[in-house]
Amino acid sequence: MKKAFNLFSATLSKVHWTFFTLAVLCAVAMMAGCKGGTATEADSLSQKEMLITPPGYFDKYSIPSEGPIDTMGLDTMIFTFCEVDAEFPGSEDSLNAFLHRNVRYPKDAKDKKIEGTVYVSFVVERDGDITDAKVVRDIGYGCGEEALRILNTMPKWKPATQHGYAVRQQNNLPIRFSLNKIK
Repeated sequence: MKKAFNLFSATLSKVHWTFFTLAVLCAVAMMAGCKGGTATEADSLSQKEMLITPPGYFDKYSIPSEGPIDTMGLDTMIFTFCEVDAEFPGSEDSLNAFLHRNVRYPKDAKDKKIEGTVYVSFVVERDGDITDAKVVRDIGYGCGEEALRILNTMPKWKPATQHGYAVRQQNNLPIRFSLNKIK
């Protein structure tokens, strides 16, 4: 019995010695990987950024506080979401009044009593002009063509801004065709 206990003790001490050696080796390896001195929160953040983003990423894609916009690529990029969205001059009520005044119900749609909403997509340029207008969803009978005609007659919009610069922004606009609103 005593012999079995001694064998158990010897095995236990070997296990303890193995774990102790492993812990010391891990600690030495971690200290070898660290730079000298104490790490601050700023150091750990920059190390995380280096792990997440490739070197030079922020140099290439960050927006400088100075310099011409064309050097940053913002003059050609089309945004869908901006800090400040593009808007029709005045307000949303002004846009609705403009649509109400200028929409001409197509004769074919009126004859067949077609009602519904035409969805159009367009880009508000950096100078406020509307380009790349297209019908996304049409109800037919000339309503899509009328919606495009209306877009092309709109005044300049107030352009969207991103980081203080005017940028191009894609917008979608529903134009409702209703026979009840025809005079």
